[in-house]
Order: sequence, then structure tokens, then C-alpha cells
Amino acid sequence: MVFRLSRTLTRCLFGIWTASVLILVTGCWSKEELNDRSFVTAVMVDITEDKKTELSIGFVLPNRMQPGQASSSPTKQPYTVITQTGGNLAEAYQLIQRGLSRRITWGSIRVIVIGERYAKAGLEPFLDFFMRIPDIRLRTPVFFYNGKAKEISAIKPVFEQFPSEILREFAHLNLAPEVTLKDMLYTYWSGIGDGFIPGLKYKANVNLTEGGKQEPRIVTDGASIVKRGRAVGKFSDTDTVGILWIMNKLDSNSVQTVLSPTDDKPINVRMLRAKTKVTVSKVRQNLMFHLKIESSGELLSSDSDLNLASPAAIVQLESALSKAIKSQVQNALNVARKHHADTFQWSDMVRKKYPDLWDSWKNDPKETLWNRAKVSISVDSEIVRIGASRFSKPPRRKE
Repeated sequence: MVFRLSRTLTRCLFGIWTASVLILVTGCWSKEELNDRSFVTAVMVDITEDKKTELSIGFVLPNRMQPGQASSSPTKQPYTVITQTGGNLAEAYQLIQRGLSRRITWGSIRVIVIGERYAKAGLEPFLDFFMRIPDIRLRTPVFFYNGKAKEISAIKPVFEQFPSEILREFAHLNLAPEVTLKDMLYTYWSGIGDGFIPGLKYKANVNLTEGGKQEPRIVTDGASIVKRGRAVGKFSDTDTVGILWIMNKLDSNSVQTVLSPTDDKPINVRMLRAKTKVTVSKVRQNLMFHLKIESSGELLSSDSDLNLASPAAIVQLESALSKAIKSQVQNALNVARKHHADTFQWSDMVRKKYPDLWDSWKNDPKETLWNRAKVSISVDSEIVRIGASRFSKPPRRKE
């Protein structure tokens, strides 16, 4: 018993001594100091009129920032954007690095924006470049800008500290269908090649807090259709809602507007739950994709005279909501079918479930996919709350 106690005590003392030594020798894990790094917040890529690659990188300026404050001076922005052109992205990147006194660090990147010209020319060089950066965040949101990408840097953030934070919140709040660098790299390496990129556009904005000056503002602008690595078409803002339904990414607080079944006046429903399941089945040599959508919501506002005290009226409203959702999904499918683009990457599902059928479409499998595929959409909607009043509109007082 004494021997066991002594051995236990020896092990404890050895552990305490080892921990003490490790605490004393701890230090910076990297040989490069923070003062020698330039932290990237945003990247914008495009092609100039003379066919050169243009790379713009946004950096944080630590010398203009103080702890607990947005910036050390209200007249100076805590960020800067540096632009260079070259034969490709690597050459433009090297030119930017040569002009900096610090090493470019990618770990804090927030957003990537691709200009219209670059996206239409082909995304393969873009993906090849970022695939080889070891410290880049794969969850970085990617956007398509309908114009010259570096125009994004001209916006002045009001609610956020950096312009990149505005775009990042667009993706996180599901104001636009989120596409990350990881999604694009998977599409590229898996051989799918098709997809979509959420769009942005410039809009003039009158800033009342700045003396009524007109300042640039960036808003969402549908989504760009990508086919074989190139931008070939566009989804409208309305179509992107259908994309969110199909991809099962609709935000639970989104608002759907439906027309009243009695007088065609608008009724707004806030979605509380939204779920989409996509399956595929084979019918001989053809395919049938099944979209099953389940949703529930609460009444937000109404301009209709629909009598909500009637259970039959609620059933009519639920049917109208289902038709509105189905129409949004169908519109998105029609646009993808028009361009014969595997926008929702259903070919990956077919290739895994029916490899023999996929192999039989060797000549042009994606074109064959839309020619041989049909889509059935079933929507089951439920109104779970109508508010404190059972009237769509307050009853009018008699004069």
C-alpha cells in the first residue's frame, strides 16, 4: 500500500514539473509577428478592357483603429484597397505584395467578388489560384457583380465597420443564396462545372445623415447562372426565392406575399418553417425529380376582406400560399432549363444513384439530363397563426 502511494505521488510530482516547464517555454507559435502581416478582408477580381487580369485586395489598417472604437479618426477609414493588373491572378498578386511592407495574410478574408467580364471569360483560373492558397477560408462567400468588381470598394459602410461585412451579412441572413469558395471548388473538381453565384449591383443612395449626399450603395441582384465554368445567364430577384426553396435554404423569417382567393388583394405571411426534400426516380430511360416542400407560417398583414374566422377561408389561404411557392420554384426551374444548366447540381445525384444510366449519356450528359428529366412539385402549406384579430382588416366604423 505504501509502495502504490509513493508511485502515485511520484507521477503527480512529475506531471506538475512537466506542466511548469511547458508554461515557462511557451511563446508565439509563429515566427512571424502580427506587425509584419497585412490582413485581407475582401478580394475583387475582374478583366480590364485590354484583356488583363485585375486584382483588388482590401486590407485592414491597424494604425487607424483603436480598441473599442471603429477607427481612430472619424474622417479616416480603417481599411484600404490596392489594385494591380497582370497576365493572371498570380502575377497581379505578386505586384501587390511587392508594394507592401507586410506579408499578405488570407486568414481573415470575409468576401470574394467576381466581376462580370471575368465570370463570362471563365472561372477556371480563379479557382486554380485560390485552391493553392493554404491559409484561405473555404467558407468565404462569393458574389457576382454586374459591372466592374472594384466598384464595390467605393461604398461607405454605415451599419458595419468594413464594406466586406455588408456583403458577408447578405449571405448569412439569406438575403441572397449563399455560395462559398468551398462550394465552387467542389463543383470544379467533381466535374459538375455548373451552378450559380449570387449577384450584386450598384445603386445610388441618398444619405440623409450626410447632408442628403448621393452615395453608392450595393444591393442584391438575383444570381448569375454558371455553365461549364462560365457565366451565361441570370436569375432575377424573384427567381432567387425559388432557388432558396429548391436548395432548402429559405430563411425561416422570410415573408411570402399571396393574393387573396376572394378579392386578389395581397396577404403577407411570415414563414416559420420551410423544408424541401429532393429525390429522383427512374422511369425507363427517363428521370423524374420529386420536390416535396413543407411550410408553415403566420399571418403578418392583409389588405383583403377574407373572413379569417372561417376554417374554409384558412384552407383557401393555405392553398393560395402553396400555389405561390410552387410558382416561385417553377420559375427558377424554367430559367435553368432554358440554359440547360445543371444549376442545382442534380447530376451529382443521378451519377451516384444511377451510374449506368449516367454512363449511357456520355456524349453530353448534362444536356441529356434536361431533355430526359421531368420535375414534380408538391407543396404542403399551413397557416398556424392569424394574430389576435380574426378579421383580415379592422371593421369600418359606421358614420
